[in-house]
Amino acid sequence: MLDRRWLRGMMLVALMAASWWVLPPSFASSPAAPSEDGKMIYARFDIDTLGAQRLQNLEQNPGFDWWMELDDQLLVLTTESVVASLERDIAVERLAVEPRLERLFLMYGARLDDFASMAVDVLAMGGRQAVIQARHDAQPTPPHFHHATVRPFEPNLVMARQQANRDVQRRPLLPQASMLAEEVNPQRWFNDASMLAIYNRHTHGAEVLQARDWLVQQFEAMPGLTVETPVFEVGSTSAFNVIATLTGSIRPDDLYIIGAHYDSTSQSTGTAAPGAEDNASGCAAVLEMARIFTAHPPEGTVFFMCYSGEEQGLFGSIDHASKLVSDGLDDQVKAILTMDMVGYTGDPDLDCLLETSSSNSALADAFAAAAVDTDLRIVISFNPFGSDHVPYLQRGMPALLTIENDWDSYPCYHNTCDIAGNLSLEMGGETLKMNVVAMAQMIGAQTSLFSDGFESGDANGWSGERAAN
Repeated sequence: MLDRRWLRGMMLVALMAASWWVLPPSFASSPAAPSEDGKMIYARFDIDTLGAQRLQNLEQNPGFDWWMELDDQLLVLTTESVVASLERDIAVERLAVEPRLERLFLMYGARLDDFASMAVDVLAMGGRQAVIQARHDAQPTPPHFHHATVRPFEPNLVMARQQANRDVQRRPLLPQASMLAEEVNPQRWFNDASMLAIYNRHTHGAEVLQARDWLVQQFEAMPGLTVETPVFEVGSTSAFNVIATLTGSIRPDDLYIIGAHYDSTSQSTGTAAPGAEDNASGCAAVLEMARIFTAHPPEGTVFFMCYSGEEQGLFGSIDHASKLVSDGLDDQVKAILTMDMVGYTGDPDLDCLLETSSSNSALADAFAAAAVDTDLRIVISFNPFGSDHVPYLQRGMPALLTIENDWDSYPCYHNTCDIAGNLSLEMGGETLKMNVVAMAQMIGAQTSLFSDGFESGDANGWSGERAAN
């Protein structure tokens, strides 16, 4: 995990220097001087692959006033003597920030470059979230960044947990589903993403319609798909989803959705908005999965979807989720996969975040199990926000987001430099393998013998015990 931390630290140093800011104490390379015994301090423990039992024991330490778990970090409020008693067995960093509990906040949608314009100290971050402490009494305000929000602090929460630190028993993957991972073609995925990145896919521009028509052509070239482009309004602009339906051979009333948004944005949308990572990478993954599953017709019905209007506020997925409810089809939806930014990695650590609600933890377990034969390091968050899975979750449908876990340090996020050359064949390919296997088990691709609940499309039957949040 050192590579990832080093990268984030160096990027923040460069960002601060360019903006004439002083590096926040929480990111200083030298630790704080030991506090007087009994004085409360912030400490950040390295819990990378610590294991469920050791992590539980650590979090239950009576010397902690509170703790917060974010990926491979455990932030605690404690005393120097407690830290000294633990650091022989686990790496820990003392933070050079004086605790001011009334100034603590949680930030959702946190990115490293957000903090350059915020008077805050970053105490810990992971899984698209951060614990921050304001340097003044007022609640900090995120920059103009459409997903970031600041909320009141709540202690003793798992904001994001490594799969290696979760105690979940799973049944073996079905070999029929696992075999489909071999059909993932990373180069074909990359080529599709590169093609989409040619277009300026800003929702209010003209080229997004050309991208829509190209997607329609790709889907229509696949056997068994029925393609439609329902319209909805984003302000004064007519926008279009692209929906390709593959009707199930045995359970046609069981509905599954595999989706990603195809619109993009940048700091200069009038010039260019290539959006290769955000989100040609996800939409190209939908095409790749459609090619695989049309070649192996599923038992259940699958909607392959490319949404528009995501960057303006999830308009495309809101429109589709609302229509499912109004048509009385929401109860037939068994699982929804959304892919957003699945092709970038900032280091050799191929970390992938699975994000859903706690009531759908079995769905997260299903995808984590499907990642066993990949090179992915899985992190799970039950704090969903800011992408196309949210409108479905808000309407009671089981939805999950897969997103690369280095998105918070991607230097070309919402920028004209978000081009295909930034994508990783390995990251995209491994994420696709996980998603193909997980969805194949649920939709019944390549077999009619899905036991343990799969004949009804119920992921609860095979994913094992649900881990506590």
